[in-house]
Amino acid sequence: MDESILNKIKENVKNKKEEMSKLKKIKNLQKDENVLEYLKLRGIDPIVTGDIKTTPTIIYETAKDTISHANITHYDTSRIYVYMYSDSKKGTTKYNNKSETGRVYKNIECNSTAFIDKDKIPAFERSNTVIYPEAIIKYGKEPLKVYKEIQKAFFTKAVRTNQQEAKHLIISLYNKK
Repeated sequence: MDESILNKIKENVKNKKEEMSKLKKIKNLQKDENVLEYLKLRGIDPIVTGDIKTTPTIIYETAKDTISHANITHYDTSRIYVYMYSDSKKGTTKYNNKSETGRVYKNIECNSTAFIDKDKIPAFERSNTVIYPEAIIKYGKEPLKVYKEIQKAFFTKAVRTNQQEAKHLIISLYNKK
């Protein structure tokens, strides 16, 4: 993704972390009976709701939100795709099955999905980074759940360091082809 988008994500994450810090302080103050009594006497509703989120969750949600508002396409990304499933004339099939007619991949940054015909897979793999998660191929885990896990790891590392290190991390952790 463009560095300006990554910088915007970092800025938004910083703001969200500040909000979470305030929320945490407010929730701690709500535990104090004297504070609650004071607020009631002033006519202020003392109940503040909201979930306190972990930093990786803040980064993941903020990155997804920022990217969706930036309207980026797969052309604007690092061209990293996650294998989701193989397709056949009878529906989905196992990876590398003889009846496979193509494969479905999902872009790690902008959530776009690509169906690639079987004869075009080698060219697609040469021009993109493709991650073949063992959890999907070998163990048959839910592809979208695995995809989100990889995406969360990518965004967390990209925000904390940079995109190149994020790419290396997800390849080393998840690519089992």
